Amino acid sequence: MPKISSVMGGYSLEILLSLLHRATKCGGKMDEYEIWDFPLQFENDSDNVQFLFKSMKHLRSCKEALDCVRTHLERRIISVQKECIPLAFQDGVKHLPDEILMCIFEFGHQATSSTKFSFDVSHVCRRFRDIALVTPRLWARLHGNAKSAMPMRPELVELLKSRFKQEDVEAIVSIRSLNHFNHYYHERCVIEMASEYSHRWSYLQIDGAIPASPLFPTMPTLS
Repeated sequence: MPKISSVMGGYSLEILLSLLHRATKCGGKMDEYEIWDFPLQFENDSDNVQFLFKSMKHLRSCKEALDCVRTHLERRIISVQKECIPLAFQDGVKHLPDEILMCIFEFGHQATSSTKFSFDVSHVCRRFRDIALVTPRLWARLHGNAKSAMPMRPELVELLKSRFKQEDVEAIVSIRSLNHFNHYYHERCVIEMASEYSHRWSYLQIDGAIPASPLFPTMPTLS
């Protein structure tokens, strides 16, 4: 945004202040005759024409002053609004009941396929962390993908176990590169860890093709 001069012409400012002073005396009623320094009708003589030209000059000066004020007001409003929006958001969040925030966190968690959201939200602030830690559903997901931002390691699974408690568990395994030893080993570990909770699975998802592999023994069909 181009830099705008903060200096208003002295003459324009004087004319504007005079107008505002008269408007104040009239209680802000801008249609009052006393506010304006020219009559509504003019006689066709040289004196009145000169007076009309003078009034036009005053009006233009007032407009220039008002345009300057308006420009700087608009810039100031935008600046202050940028500061107000996050503060208003923070204030609104502070007054939300914990139960509402808990529901919001659960919706956010369900919109993802890993536990990254849960860890992210638990590191926003102390209150968010306290709420997240007493919301077992945020942690009841075992996501097996060696390429994910948070690969499942035994220590991470132990941490999740301590947080999801008796909640039913979601198991999601992404089979992408079984021919790569690191991925194979990682996904095998995830399956073994997830199988410990097979009696509590609320959801099972396996992404990718499943080649012949000891990772996936023949399973009985469901009747």
